Amino acid sequence: MRYIALLRGINLGGRRVKSPELRAVFEQLGFDDVATFLASGNVIFDADADSEEELATRIEAGLRDVLGYEVATFVRPCRELAEAASPGRLSGTRLSDEEGVTINVVFLGEAVPPELAEAAESLRSDDDDFISAGRELYWLRRGRISESPAWRPLEKALGGRGTMRNLNTVRRLLDRYCAP
Repeated sequence: MRYIALLRGINLGGRRVKSPELRAVFEQLGFDDVATFLASGNVIFDADADSEEELATRIEAGLRDVLGYEVATFVRPCRELAEAASPGRLSGTRLSDEEGVTINVVFLGEAVPPELAEAAESLRSDDDDFISAGRELYWLRRGRISESPAWRPLEKALGGRGTMRNLNTVRRLLDRYCAP
C-alpha cells in the first residue's frame, strides 16, 4: 500500500536533511519505492499492511537514530490523504469560496481533540476560519498566515501534535504520487 509520511519540522531551525538522506533512512527501514516531495518533509513510500500508528512509530524511531533528534511523523494512506484534500470537506464554509484565501491543513495523529477545536474556534475572525474534520484541522486565511494574530495561539494550542501543509501542496502530492 502507498503511504505519505508528513514530517514535522524536518528542515527548520538550522536542521537540514537532504532528500537523498531522507530517502535512505526510509529504505533502511525496509520501505519500497521511496520518494520525497519538496523539502518540507513529505515522504512517499510503499509498505505492507502495518497500521499507520505502527508506521509512524517505526519512522520516528528510525529518524531519531539517524538524525539524533525527534521528528513527529503523521502517516496517511493515499486514499485518506485524498479524502482530506477533497473539496467536500470545505464546501459551504465561510471563506472557502473567496479569492485570495489560503487553505492549510494541520494533520494530526488522532481526531482533532475538543480543546484544540475550541481553541481554533476562539481564533476565528473576519480573516481566519477553522474547520475540524477527522484527524485534520483546516485553517482558511485571507492574507498571509505569518501575519495572522491566530498563528502563535494556534501553535501553542497544537503543542507539536500536528504538522501543517498548504492544501495546494497536498493536491500536487496526490496528483504526482497517488494518481490511479
